[in-house]
Amino acid sequence: MRDGEIAKAGAIVLKADKTVCYRRFGYSDTDKKTPLEKGALFRLASVTKPIVTIAVMIQVQRGAFLLEDKVSKFS
Repeated sequence: MRDGEIAKAGAIVLKADKTVCYRRFGYSDTDKKTPLEKGALFRLASVTKPIVTIAVMIQVQRGAFLLEDKVSKFS
């Protein structure tokens, strides 16, 4: 953020479905220096790929399906 490469960031730590820590950094509008508000939206772009991968692996651990299963099994 100091180098101006990103405008905003947020971090949340959850434990047993309870928020332990929630921090936000930067601005929602860098020109007006409007502070980043709780609940601000972020563009995730390619970051969605690892998020989906984690969700899939959680379901594999829960036994919902096997990685070897053919996609046609679910259509």
